[in-house]
Amino acid sequence: MSGFQPAITIKNALNSILKREYLIPDFQRDYTWGTEQIERLFDSIMKGYPISSMLFCKIEPKTTDWNFYQFLESYTEGYSRNTECNSNDRPFYAVLDGQQRLTSLNLALNKSGTYSTHKLRKRWEDKPENFEKRSFYFNLTQSQAPSQNLDVEYEFLWLENEKTNEDEIYIDKYKQKWFKCNCLDRYNDDNNNFDIEQAMDKNLTKEERQRLNKLHNKIYNAQIINYYLEDENSDKAVEIFIRINSGGTPLTFANILFSFTVANWKKGNFRELADKMLSNLPFKVNRDFILKAFLFLFHKEIRYQINSFNKDFVSEKIEKNWDKLAKCFEATFNLINRFGFDDKTLTGKLIVMPILYFIYHNNIENEIVDSISQEKNRDLIKIWLLRAIACNAISIHSDNILSSMRKVFTDDIEKSFFKTSKYIDFPKDEIEKSLKYIRLSNDNDFFNEKLSLRKDNAETFTILSLLYPNLNSQLSFDKDHLHPFDSCKKIENLDVKEYDSIVNLQMLEKSLNRSKKNQPLEDWVKEKCGDNREKFLEEYLIPDVDLSIDNFTEFYEKRKQLLISKLKKVLGMKQDDETGDNK
Repeated sequence: MSGFQPAITIKNALNSILKREYLIPDFQRDYTWGTEQIERLFDSIMKGYPISSMLFCKIEPKTTDWNFYQFLESYTEGYSRNTECNSNDRPFYAVLDGQQRLTSLNLALNKSGTYSTHKLRKRWEDKPENFEKRSFYFNLTQSQAPSQNLDVEYEFLWLENEKTNEDEIYIDKYKQKWFKCNCLDRYNDDNNNFDIEQAMDKNLTKEERQRLNKLHNKIYNAQIINYYLEDENSDKAVEIFIRINSGGTPLTFANILFSFTVANWKKGNFRELADKMLSNLPFKVNRDFILKAFLFLFHKEIRYQINSFNKDFVSEKIEKNWDKLAKCFEATFNLINRFGFDDKTLTGKLIVMPILYFIYHNNIENEIVDSISQEKNRDLIKIWLLRAIACNAISIHSDNILSSMRKVFTDDIEKSFFKTSKYIDFPKDEIEKSLKYIRLSNDNDFFNEKLSLRKDNAETFTILSLLYPNLNSQLSFDKDHLHPFDSCKKIENLDVKEYDSIVNLQMLEKSLNRSKKNQPLEDWVKEKCGDNREKFLEEYLIPDVDLSIDNFTEFYEKRKQLLISKLKKVLGMKQDDETGDNK
């Protein structure tokens, strides 16, 4: 039954490691503990301090696609890796939390356990001459000689084999006797008692025998290993593991699933392929996005599940189509970059999933960015993306929203794998209807919030792009203050939140903005409008009022209503009669 189990001894745990009853799942990090961490672990054990509980998951044979590894029996600093355990025809336990501690105990106490440390001024190459092989020793005497570790009551050290000759009892220059810990088995009887008589043959004092006997009791008799067992649900076990490891550098579900993908990749190195593809994108996109995209494109379940990235899914759905997938990722983000978005203004990467799906299943990865044949789709995708970001289409419940978006393309994802999409044109309207995020009635709070965004806000680019939908995406644009910032600051009691908000901003082509500089708005309009002031004001969404800086308050209110009317139009919302003109 799942839950905390009766505690076991260290020796019980080591026996389970020896018999391959405890194995390490492939998503676990490599062993990283240094020698001092292990030495302090044993000091804590001797003092009776808790060493934290562990998390195990019971695995039935042939019921999981995880790969498993044996525990290390010896370690070379920076180089040792666990060995894969390929066959298991009986139930065993996956160690989800506790690998570092159990590995440390095994290295220190198993018969062949060694820890090889890098020699000073030697090359960092995995060659024996560059490392010092050490065995784990316990100081039985512990006189007044200086300890290498501060604040320890029981001194343990990894001593060089060359110095100790791997002797069972090593006597140092201070006449201290050090016991080689992996020799404990020699003095253990069938009932896990320590054979004091044999120990006396080593000329140990009473105090030294007592210390050695205490070490034996801690390893063989004390029930020190506390663990939680999940024996019904591996997904739940992993969720528990992620939660209890959320401090420091967290290991997420995505990290784990990425490891599965790497392990199940048959040809080449998926990690290198994925990182190379990501480095070619004009946005910072992480591995988490890639995994979610695989599920969105090919899997019936978009949520992360521990068995999603099994061998068949990785090989048949991802690896076989990797070249096309990489091109689609690049085409999708190059297209969005062409729209003017960057890492700051594309406020959430998940919003691009329907675009990626449409490009992939329509086989247009080579045409979507530049081809004239895809001009209509580029326009549809751009307006959909702007509207979706403006209306916060992706919320915290992103998996449910992504599932609803995908249903627009197909109700049966398994039958649509690698088949042409049923839409030739990007289904902007269908996606919006499925999620109902486009508001169908006036919402003053919504518009007040959007129009109060300041120039440097990440979402400001999106709102301005909606207000100026006919901008040439091949040109570069600036967010420009209509009334120059410096002029506004001279007006007493004028709130910076107003004159730095969208109400006082426009999208202006860079060369025009450079020529405009800090020119007063009324002078700029007179200079640029020519013989048709009304058309110019309409094009630049400027109200037909007194445009002097002294009339900023009226300008602000009139332009706000003008922008609300324009936003309602581009978002497909109802219009109010009083906000529908340019006055």
